[in-house]
Amino acid sequence: MSTPRTSLMRKRASRLAAAQALYSEALIEKSTLPALLVAQILQAWVDSKDNDTIDLPHATQPEAALLNRLIETAQEKADVIEPAIDALILPGWSKERTSLPLLAILRTFAAEAIAYPARDPAMMVDEYTKVAAQLVTDDELSYAHKAFNLLLDALRATPADHG
Repeated sequence: MSTPRTSLMRKRASRLAAAQALYSEALIEKSTLPALLVAQILQAWVDSKDNDTIDLPHATQPEAALLNRLIETAQEKADVIEPAIDALILPGWSKERTSLPLLAILRTFAAEAIAYPARDPAMMVDEYTKVAAQLVTDDELSYAHKAFNLLLDALRATPADHG
């Protein structure tokens, strides 16, 4: 088993950090300036001393540029992202039943799909499944994997400029 490149781990850290930032924003139910969210989450990562997850070592810091773009896009394109998430109806699931961490991951995933439309869909689904595995239950993880694919399909069906 080879160790992933540092740049790939920093991107994964950015995705996880963006989901954490959007989760914290959802908890307070108030929009926060992207720059402030980025600064807060980057500082939290610097301050963290207890990250023992093998997939994402503590020494791996998020890429600030990617983190900022994900948060900005999630906020600026909420009018496209939220209806796409609302439409993700699988048997036994609904937005109301979905945890805030999973919703934050779905929002981050959608933001990246919008901000970087040329990114390989299989890579994105794989990366976000790994991010989700760190934050949600096994049941939600199974749903998330399906939801990522459905979300990509929904976002591709909307105009290229996404609003």
